Amino acid sequence: MSQHRQAPRRAELADDEQEELLLCRRVGEVYEDKLGSADNAITTYREIVSRFGSDETAVGALTRLYEQT
Repeated sequence: MSQHRQAPRRAELADDEQEELLLCRRVGEVYEDKLGSADNAITTYREIVSRFGSDETAVGALTRLYEQT
């Protein structure tokens, strides 16, 4: 299993949906800011929007990332 799929799956173990959302956002931030992996960050933020609906933080991050690429 690829690394970018493992972290969101771990977030599924969170106690509630809000905690899961926060963990997924953090994964996206790590990919973007710490690892410099725009592709994995985009994948993570797109999964957030798919799973949680129109999350303002994820949509903003996607907009920023798409403008950079």
